[in-house]
Amino acid sequence: MELATVDEYEVEETPQREVFIVDDLNKATWAMRKVRSVVAGLEANVAIAKAEQERIALWLEEVNKPLLQERAFFENHLTAYLRKEREANPDKKSISTPYGKITSRVSQPKWETEEGLTDWLLAHNDMLIRVKYEVDKTELKKTYEVAGDKVIDPKTGEVVPHIQIIPSDVSFKVEVEL
Repeated sequence: MELATVDEYEVEETPQREVFIVDDLNKATWAMRKVRSVVAGLEANVAIAKAEQERIALWLEEVNKPLLQERAFFENHLTAYLRKEREANPDKKSISTPYGKITSRVSQPKWETEEGLTDWLLAHNDMLIRVKYEVDKTELKKTYEVAGDKVIDPKTGEVVPHIQIIPSDVSFKVEVEL
């Protein structure tokens, strides 16, 4: 059997695709129609996925309902058992089995403060009051002026330190009307 050389095969060249450029209103309209079609397809896919997710979520809720009830039943009995054991021995914090643990924890008491506490502490122990300072950027922009990449005090001409002016970018957005 004789091996064929590359020259013996016809090599079919694939035609080069023309580069698409939007350079007039007709092409822009055509491209927008294509974007609209793609957006509609994406939205249809999302709608299908949501419907399926809702159907699956309902199914999952239905099949898990008896299992969750059974779990709650046994967990209530297990915690009641540990509670009874703690009454007999207050140092007993947990019970271990080969299949898991029942644990208990004493939480710290919550402190709920009322509105008048700040005023009372100001009069009795102001070291417990925290003051938070922050820059009011709206007023800052009204008070000072931008000169290039610097901020200037218009009254003194002094450069305001610690402010960087970052030039704005032009952003573009394609909005499709469906």
